[in-house]
Amino acid sequence: MAFCAISADEQVKGYGTRLMYHLKENARDVDGLTHFLTYGDNNAFGYFVKQLYLLAHLEL
Repeated sequence: MAFCAISADEQVKGYGTRLMYHLKENARDVDGLTHFLTYGDNNAFGYFVKQLYLLAHLEL
């Protein structure tokens, strides 16, 4: 998934959490994936922490 956003009036209702849970579950069970590489701006940091993503900083 390259980009997905939940409209502001629908945030904090769990839609994004459920969507990401099912995406990760499907990728693991169907495709055998064990790692995801994602990117988010500073405003999305808390969301990714709640999704149990680990923080990695890459310098190019």
